[in-house]
Amino acid sequence: MAEGAGTVTVGVVRAAALRGNLEQWLLDQHEKEEQTAGEKSWLKFAAGLPHYIEHGPYLFVHAGIRPGIALASQQPYDLLAIREEFWHSAAQFERVIVFGHTPTHRMGAAPGEIWIRPDRIGIDTGAKHGLRLTLVDLTCRKSYSCSTKEKGTYTDFRMAAWGKNEGCEN
Repeated sequence: MAEGAGTVTVGVVRAAALRGNLEQWLLDQHEKEEQTAGEKSWLKFAAGLPHYIEHGPYLFVHAGIRPGIALASQQPYDLLAIREEFWHSAAQFERVIVFGHTPTHRMGAAPGEIWIRPDRIGIDTGAKHGLRLTLVDLTCRKSYSCSTKEKGTYTDFRMAAWGKNEGCEN
């Protein structure tokens, strides 16, 4: 993963931001309006966010990809908004696609839990809907989450592991 817009490294921890459907909506809304200096700065940041990031065996994308279409030929709309056509697809992908946009309980996961398939990991655990806010450690195959319910926000911390996570602390 190249350092650039939306990428931050602190010590050995690296985080990156992707363009999502709401960032795109804001960019579209402000396209022809005059902005304050603060708005211009944020819009410049949002405009520089990539639609996807390839890193090792993973492809990170906001919503998913259209099956059968090469990554370089994907339409931005699909990367930002696709749903069932992606996660219901029987297609096998070359990389593990890590995505959000659709709350995982809509895909059949237990409410507030990540959705895992051999080549897809859904990580939108419904924070916006009062379920859970989740961080995923792909190296150790663990997820860490907290409640976002109005009562008890950011409490009820949980950790869950999946698959083999050799060399990682439990």
